[in-house]
Formats: sequence, structure tokens, C-alpha cells
Amino acid sequence: MAGETEERELGHWTVNYVPPDGGRFTGRLQITDQAIVFASKQDMGAINDDLLKSFGLPRAARNAVGDFAGTGSRGGVRREIRDEHFTLRLERSHVLSFTAGKRMLLNRVTVAMDDGSTHVFDYGLLSVKKMVAAWEAGRG
Repeated sequence: MAGETEERELGHWTVNYVPPDGGRFTGRLQITDQAIVFASKQDMGAINDDLLKSFGLPRAARNAVGDFAGTGSRGGVRREIRDEHFTLRLERSHVLSFTAGKRMLLNRVTVAMDDGSTHVFDYGLLSVKKMVAAWEAGRG
């Protein structure tokens, strides 16, 4: 399509994602010039309606083999669950702030969205400086 540009990856890390309504999921955080993308690595076989609600997804839907499937979008936040794994996409144009911080010994970045949601990515004891640098590199 005319005018579209290819998305460019600026960095990726294995982190823990803490959704706005709780929980903790291990997966791959990717920062691009257009978005922040988190893809779970763990099997989410224990998905329940409360967890889906925390992702802003409609009521639970099971496919023919009993896996959950669904998508949800609000503003610049898109969530998708397929085959017991989920993907979260935070559009750069809807990010209000991307801040580095620490909670006890855990280094983390916190992303505030224009829909009022806050998303936390813990990187454990490792520095988040490269994540911040990748985020800054995509500004332009």
C-alpha cells in the first residue's frame, strides 16, 4: 500500500509482563519504531474469564480444540490470545510515557497509555538502559 513503511525492530529482551489488573507472564518484549510488542512464551492453559477481562478481551471463546481465542483493542492497546499464548501491542502514537524505574531489586519499565492503562515490564536485576535507548531511538 502506498505510504506504508515497514516496521523496524530496535531491540528485544526476555522479560516478565505485569498486566494492569495483575498476573505475571514471561515472554519476549520487542521495541520497534512503531510499537511495543510483548509475546508470551508460556502456555496459558490456565486462562479464565477473569484473566481475559484483565486483558480487555470479550468473554471467553474456545475454539474446536478447547483453546481460547480472542482479540481486544482499546485505543492504542491491542491484545490477542491464540493457541493459549497472548500478544500485547502498544502503539507508539498512544504512549504517554515510557519510564525506567526500580521496585526493590527489580529493574523495570512502565508504559502509560492514553487510555489510562499502565503496563509494567520487569527485567529482573539486569539494567533497562538498552530498552530506554531503543525507545528513544524510535522517537522521531
